[in-house]
Amino acid sequence: MFYKKKIDSEKIYTLIFDLLITVFSFWFSFFLRSLIIWKGEEFRYNPQYYNIVFLLILFVWFFLYSRIKEEDVFKGIYFRKEFFEVVVNNFYGTLFLFTFIFLIKGFIISRVFIIIFILLNTSLLLFERRILYNYRLKKVREGKNVFKIVLIGDGNYFEKMKEQIEKNIDWGIRILKILKLDDLKNDILNELKSMHIDGLFISSEKENLEDFNEQITNIVESGIKVFLNIDPLFNPKRFFLYIEKFKEFNFIEMTTLRSEIYQKLQIKYFLDKIFAFLFLILLSPIFLIVSTVVLILNGKPIFFVQERVGMNGEIFKIIKFRTMEKDAEERKILLKKKNQMNGPVFKMEKDPRITPFGRFLRKYSIDELPQLINILKGEMSFVGPRPPLPSEVKEYDFWHRRRLSFKPGLTCLWQISGRNNIDFVEWMKKDLEYIDNWSLLYDFIIILKTVPEVLKGNGW
Repeated sequence: MFYKKKIDSEKIYTLIFDLLITVFSFWFSFFLRSLIIWKGEEFRYNPQYYNIVFLLILFVWFFLYSRIKEEDVFKGIYFRKEFFEVVVNNFYGTLFLFTFIFLIKGFIISRVFIIIFILLNTSLLLFERRILYNYRLKKVREGKNVFKIVLIGDGNYFEKMKEQIEKNIDWGIRILKILKLDDLKNDILNELKSMHIDGLFISSEKENLEDFNEQITNIVESGIKVFLNIDPLFNPKRFFLYIEKFKEFNFIEMTTLRSEIYQKLQIKYFLDKIFAFLFLILLSPIFLIVSTVVLILNGKPIFFVQERVGMNGEIFKIIKFRTMEKDAEERKILLKKKNQMNGPVFKMEKDPRITPFGRFLRKYSIDELPQLINILKGEMSFVGPRPPLPSEVKEYDFWHRRRLSFKPGLTCLWQISGRNNIDFVEWMKKDLEYIDNWSLLYDFIIILKTVPEVLKGNGW
């Protein structure tokens, strides 16, 4: 539903309720945990630790929930959106909380308490959001807090817009007056000046909209919002549009990604670096053992470094444990006829260039571990389309290139959907499916599904 809000006060009140619910959740969870006798022992705790965690939770939850942007007229209020905001914010908060407790040695907090708190807090916040949603919906259906507009235009899109707005009352838009575009040339401005309206919707198939530039400018300068429907001029069905201003020039940015995704991707890439650093430390004994064995059995170099294509076509050097003979690249030309993958990618089961130890490393994807360095450098991510060779990109169809709009990753959707058993086109489609449906939760699910795939030893 579309919703006209007294935004500042409502946002503040909602944030206050969020924090009050969080305070209640914390202390009630503490009370519930004290009632649980775990392995025959009563709940023992250090008050200082719990006070620190309490203040930390308040700070983190305040940061997460104060970041929720107010809705503009076209985003509306949908409970599904409210649901995901709460779940995602609490997921981030939980991740931060466990990371903090893990990194601070000697900081003992009951895991049972944390689980109770997260479940209780999430449930109560969702209940609060549902009450707010029902309240807003009730107000809109009563004709209150609606977005009042004058609809101006002509043509098929104009009629379709008029029909949809009148049919969908829960959108929260009320049409006060309907005008033709030519009415703007008449003395309609004085009438608009005295009307209580929130916006002007214009949809016209006429190409001479510049003839009405002066009238539209006057309306905007009077404080009335003007929404120009561009579908009759250019209908972008498969991507999103954003207005960008550069100096005195105005642009319409066209992209396949929603604007809010860019902020969430920054969180993804930040978490990538944190966990890459931790895993490099934790897995350092494995790095030492594998490096030593590769050096003894196959000699130098230990690592295989190769140019790959990263995000937006940027070239970087990928790092792997060397699993092939030193002349592998030269011999690849002779083996092209045995390629088992269609398209520009080369894949071959029982590749004769792979060393015996290299075959073991590939089977369990251990050869990929040095790419943690690429992730730490910001060239790769844990989850994302696999980085292609420059020679492969040259042979891409144009639609294939969209997979380069995300950072390449260690694993992705295609690797848990058949890995080496799907063809090139299906591989590309899986990568684009991942991009179109991306979320941090989706990444987490893919990582969980990757682990058993790796342990099965299905790698070539």
